[in-house]
Amino acid sequence: MKKEISFEKLMLLSAIVGLIGGLGAVAFRYLILFFQYLFYGTTSAEEFFEAAQNLPWYYTLITVTAGGLIVGLIVHFSRKRQIQGHGVPEVMQSVKNKKGNISMLIAPLKALASAITIGSGGSSGREGPIVQIGAAFGSSLANKMNLDEHRRLLLLGAGAAAGIGGTFNAPIAGVIFAWEILLKDVKISDILPIMLSSMVGTVVANLILGFPGLMFDLPEIEIVSYWEIFLYIVLGVLAGFTALIYSNSLYGTEDIFEKMKLPVYLKPALGGLAVGAIAIFVPGIMSTGYPVLTAALTDELSVTLVAALFIFKIAATSLTLGSGGSGGIFVPALFIGGMLGVLYSKFMDNFFSGLIGGATTYGSIGMGAVFAGATHAPLTAIVILYEMTGDVKSIMPLTIACIISTMICREISPESIYTKDLIDNVNSR
Repeated sequence: MKKEISFEKLMLLSAIVGLIGGLGAVAFRYLILFFQYLFYGTTSAEEFFEAAQNLPWYYTLITVTAGGLIVGLIVHFSRKRQIQGHGVPEVMQSVKNKKGNISMLIAPLKALASAITIGSGGSSGREGPIVQIGAAFGSSLANKMNLDEHRRLLLLGAGAAAGIGGTFNAPIAGVIFAWEILLKDVKISDILPIMLSSMVGTVVANLILGFPGLMFDLPEIEIVSYWEIFLYIVLGVLAGFTALIYSNSLYGTEDIFEKMKLPVYLKPALGGLAVGAIAIFVPGIMSTGYPVLTAALTDELSVTLVAALFIFKIAATSLTLGSGGSGGIFVPALFIGGMLGVLYSKFMDNFFSGLIGGATTYGSIGMGAVFAGATHAPLTAIVILYEMTGDVKSIMPLTIACIISTMICREISPESIYTKDLIDNVNSR
């Protein structure tokens, strides 16, 4: 017999989930840094990219391959294929078919595999694993308390929101992510527990990390003239098609590796070998790439390098996750979108020099628009980009580009990057 609990007790449980979600986000961050130190001897993202550029080419090749092999061996011996890939589809699958039941055993294995993938130089992000970790704790706590399905789903969403909030210092985006992407049918009256959990997770992470501030410390967004709306529309169109290319590349690569007659532990190693080969020439595609993305948004990179990063980040992420590596697709989507926006601003500056915003403006818009198109979640994209940059002037152009990008992607592909081939992919793992 499932328990009925009061609203006050549900809020208390949500706060507990938020606490664990925030602690999990911090622990996962330090786990990534631990493996970056182990593989490259660095203790920050900036040092990581300096090392990646200065180390011998063969070291990079061997290290990314070794990271993939270790992840493959973890999957092989644990027999948990769910720890591969980007995590969010597995949570969505549990919401849809398993009534919110997620095994807590998956969380530590997912964190370990993802930290090794990212720390060794594989191209992926942090949001997928932390969503799965937070959601697994929320689900497990609900089962421990013998709660009904509805409250179990709320605590699952609360855990995911806390993880997103704590990871990106974006508590509102954590709530929107849980509502728009994971739960979808949740009522507005049920948002409060998820909101509390996200806020608690963010505060906990900030207290431990020392209130790190915005994810991206960028110059102000420039809106020179409102006729730029037409340029935002075009950027939204380009972002939509880029999102489709990104999604199709990821799942196309996964299909190729699924058909390979190789042991499961060798496939991520092969993917790592390919990523390492790319990284010899374009090291900026490795890991999460925050410093490289920031450099592009502040107009510190050449057009040629930005173009190479745009193309090869799609390839590297597809190879990392498609071969069986572990990590998220959110940060790579931001990276790809940022490079697209910077390239677009450079091209348009040839025709409208001094009349339009620069790399920061169009790069920021591109980040949100590609993510919105890939996930079919424009509201999440708008809110999280605002919280990551802190510039209120970004909301209008972001909204235009994100809506256009999402409309194009939904029209061409009814499934998002999170739901594309969801059942086949999850069941095959």
